[in-house]
Amino acid sequence: MSDRAFASLTPANALARLAFSDVYNLLISRRQNSQANNPQVALDRMLVEPEQVYNDEIVCLRREMDRTKYDTDGEASETLTEPDTDTEEQLRGLGMVWVGCYQLGLQFPPAVSERGWTVGKGPLDNLPVDFLLCTRSFAKLHDIKLRNPHSRFNFFVQNKGLFVMGCSRSPLAQLTVNGDAVTRRPYHLNQHSMKIQFDKLDYCLQWTDYAAESDFKHERGDYVASSLGGPAAVDSDFEMPTPLPNKRTFGRWTLGDALGAGGHGRVFFASDQSANVAAIKVVERTSRNCQSVDEEIETLREVTKLAQKFDDDERILRMAEVIYSNGEKFSSKTVFDNVAIVLTPMTPQTFGDLMGTRSKGGCKGMTIEAATAFRAALLGVKVMHDGRWLHRDLKPTNIGFIGKPPRSVLLDIGTSTHIRAGGSLRSRPGTVGTIGYLAPELELEEYDHSIDIWSMAIILFELTYNYHP
Repeated sequence: MSDRAFASLTPANALARLAFSDVYNLLISRRQNSQANNPQVALDRMLVEPEQVYNDEIVCLRREMDRTKYDTDGEASETLTEPDTDTEEQLRGLGMVWVGCYQLGLQFPPAVSERGWTVGKGPLDNLPVDFLLCTRSFAKLHDIKLRNPHSRFNFFVQNKGLFVMGCSRSPLAQLTVNGDAVTRRPYHLNQHSMKIQFDKLDYCLQWTDYAAESDFKHERGDYVASSLGGPAAVDSDFEMPTPLPNKRTFGRWTLGDALGAGGHGRVFFASDQSANVAAIKVVERTSRNCQSVDEEIETLREVTKLAQKFDDDERILRMAEVIYSNGEKFSSKTVFDNVAIVLTPMTPQTFGDLMGTRSKGGCKGMTIEAATAFRAALLGVKVMHDGRWLHRDLKPTNIGFIGKPPRSVLLDIGTSTHIRAGGSLRSRPGTVGTIGYLAPELELEEYDHSIDIWSMAIILFELTYNYHP
C-alpha cells in the first residue's frame, strides 16, 4: 500500500477478483505495446502482488463459465480435481490470478477534480475513468451492467468527509453500500470498512492508518480548498474525522471519538450516511438508575420543545431522537440496556477552548471572539429563563460554539429544571452543579434564576483574565 493512500478498494467476490486480474493484464499489455491512452495512471492506482496467486473460487468460476459455454447436456463434471497430474496442473492454471486493490490517494488525484475518482469499465481513449473495475469485453461476457462512469468518490466541500454516489440515471446501474441502494445523491463513507457493490462486483472499502494522520488531513484540506473551492483550514471549524476501526452504531448513526462524559453516560461524535453530525450520549440503563435516566430524557424533551418554539438561533442543545436497545420501557428481566440520546447541534469546541493560548488575559481583556461567543451564550440563557427553566450546571465545557462568527450553544441540559413564575426551588446539596461554578445558594438554601447568572459571571471572569477567580 502506498504510504499516502487514505483508503483501499479491494475485490471481495470471485467475479470482482477475476475482473481485477483481467484489467491488470490488459493495462500491462497496453503499456508494453505503447498504445494510446497511456495506462500508467490507471496502473498507479492499482496495488498488485508481484506474482499471481491461486484461488479456489476462481477455479469454480472459470469452470462454471466453461460449463455454461460448452456444456449443452448438463453432464459436466462437478469435481475440482482429477487424479492425474496434468489435470491438477490445468486446474492450478485456472485458479491463478493477479491479486491486489485499488488505492485512493491524493498523490494520484482524479482526472477531473470536480467529479472526483470515477469508477467504470474500459479503458476508453476519450473518457478518463480513474478506477477500471473491468474491461468492456469482460462486462459483456458476464453481463455486468457498469456504466461509464458508473459512480464516483469525492470529498464533501464543507466538512471534507468522503462520499460515493451514482453517476447514471439508469435503474440498471446498481450501486449499494452495506446493502443500502445509492443513487445520484452522496452517500457518506463513515465506517472504517464498508461493503460496496457495483452491480455484480463486490468490493470492500477500507480506510488506512495514514488517513488518521495529520499529514493526510492537511493534504485533504489543501485539495478541497484548491480543487473543489472549499473553505481553507483557517476558515473551517469542523472536519469529518477518520472512521474508527471499531464500529459501533445506533440506528443510522455511526459513533466516532468520545467527546466527554456527562450525567449517567459518555458522549460521542456521530455521523450518518448523509454526513449529518450529532453528539450521542450513550447511557447504560439499569434497575437502579432507570428512573433518573427517564427523567433526564423527559427534561431534554421539554427543553427541546422550548428551544424549537423560542430559540430560532439554536443557542440551546436539542434532542433529535432517542434510540433504545431493548424498548422504551426498562424490563425488570434485563440486567442493563443501552439508551442512545441523539443531540444537535454537535459543537466541535467549547468555551474551554477559548481560554489559555486563545485568551489575551489581564488588562488586555477578552478577545473579540470570546466576547461574541459570551454574548450569544447569554442570549441562550435568557431564552431558558424566559421559559422558566434553569440550566444549573453552566461552566466553560458546557457551552459549545460553532461557526464563524461563533454561535454559542448551551450543552448538558439534562440537569435543567423548571421553576414557576416568581418561585424558588429547595436546595439538594451534592446533586447538581460543578464546584467552582455553582452558586452558594444552590447548596445552602432556596434558589432561583440567579444561580445561572453567578455561573456566567465566573465564566466571564475567566474569559477576561484567563484564570479562575
